Formats: sequence, structure tokens, C-alpha cells
Amino acid sequence: MVKPNGIASSGFAAGLTCAERTGLAQAAATGRRIAAEWHPAAVYSSPLSRAVQTAEAVARHFDLPVQPEPSLIDIDYGEWQGLTPDEARARWPEIVEAWYHAPQRAHIPGGETLEQVRARGVATVRTLAARHVDQTLVLVGHTVINRAILLGIMGLNTDRFWHLRQDTGDQRLRDRRRRLRLGVAQ
Repeated sequence: MVKPNGIASSGFAAGLTCAERTGLAQAAATGRRIAAEWHPAAVYSSPLSRAVQTAEAVARHFDLPVQPEPSLIDIDYGEWQGLTPDEARARWPEIVEAWYHAPQRAHIPGGETLEQVRARGVATVRTLAARHVDQTLVLVGHTVINRAILLGIMGLNTDRFWHLRQDTGDQRLRDRRRRLRLGVAQ
């Protein structure tokens, strides 16, 4: 069995898993795409390793450091952390149903609501934009925080959460009026 860090449970190095190799290739492609079009002044990332790897793939093109931003971490899944959807559904069927069909009403036991994630994400964008007036930024997060930020910036309610498509390495928002471009990647 291979653990998420790529180390076999026996303690021997197993190399990268297929998913990790795919993720690194996606991160490299995102870095090349951003390097071809953007000139960021800063790269901020969730402190989780997958996001940091993507941010590093972008930052190396510009000789910029990756600045960890804890508020870009994904939703706090509380008691769902580490469970499969089926395992969570067995314990909290109504909440899991709400998550997939009315996410604005779902409150994950011990975790965050989408509205809390949205408020955190939008506040982060505003803070970073104020720190980098008239500069291009790259923000690297995860699917839930990225969608929540996009909903907030577009003025949409969290009931639209599942209507936004968020692909790995996705670059979504460019606000040319402020010359602020936000690249979100998971």
C-alpha cells in the first residue's frame, strides 16, 4: 500500500504514485501556461503540499518565492476528514445529501460551511490585492476554496457552488480594470 506521501507502508520508498506523477505534470503545465501570459509580482499558496508544488512550478519561471498563505487551505472537512463520501454518507446521510444538492445548507460536523470558506477566501483576496495594488498575483488553492472565492468575487451565492467547473491548474479570473489577475489551481 502506498501512502499519500509516496512511501510504502513497509517503509521503503515506492516512488511517486500515478496520481502524484499526473499532479506534477499538471503543475508543470500550469507553470508554463502562466509564464507565457503573465508577469506576477507574487505567488501565494495554500501550505498543503499539492498546492505548494503547483505554486513552485509557477514561481520558478519568475524567480519568485512561494509565499504560504494559510487562508488558502481548503475547507475544513471536520469529522469527514479522511472518509470516503460513502463512509460519510453512512454516518450523516442528510448532511452529505445537502452537500451534493444544496451545499449552502450543509454544515459538516466539526468543519466549515461554504459561507465560512467564502468569507475567508474573499477576505484573503482583498487583503492580498490591497498589498499588491496594480500588480499581478498568482494564488494557488484547492477546489472548494477556489470555487468559494470565485463565487464571492462574482457576487454569486454558495448555492451555485456545484455549477462552477474547477479543473486542476485552472486559471479563472482576470480583472483588467485593476490589473489584478488571479490564477487558481488545485
